[in-house]
Amino acid sequence: MAFLALPAAAEEEQYAATIMVLGGVGSGSTASVDIWIDKFNTNEEAVELATLLAEKGQDALRLAMEKLDSGRISIDNEGIIPIAVARSLTGGDKRIIRIFIARNIDFLEHFEMTRSRDYPFSIVEMQVNEEGKGEGAAIAAAKLRFDAKAQQFVVESFGQGTNLKLVNVRRW
Repeated sequence: MAFLALPAAAEEEQYAATIMVLGGVGSGSTASVDIWIDKFNTNEEAVELATLLAEKGQDALRLAMEKLDSGRISIDNEGIIPIAVARSLTGGDKRIIRIFIARNIDFLEHFEMTRSRDYPFSIVEMQVNEEGKGEGAAIAAAKLRFDAKAQQFVVESFGQGTNLKLVNVRRW
């Protein structure tokens, strides 16, 4: 899983990007995204979270993530979304940044008991070059679980999967 065994990177990084909706509701729309990473989580923190998910499930993981603060995201300057976990690794000539959010489940989702409540996480992944430029993708509502038989973590997306693309990613 993306939580595990990834080296920490420099602290306090800021990125801007454009997010594009590729399918489903809002297809073709765009928004500006600002990302402030205050700290990258350590390998030890990542292992603790992965173990919590494997042993106690996503509800326990969500409760733990709600207490973490690794930065924030703003979409079209419409409020702040806290980042629970931020990780960084190298993939070839690119740097991969993964962000995990304990997604805000709003009143109507709770009240109407929608199926989306079972997908309490958002995940953002960016691939950037040495200059901090690149692209990425996001899953707005995800479910996380550990498959004991396959001994691996599984990410399930609500709806049409990864239909959010980040373009024109650039480090400030």
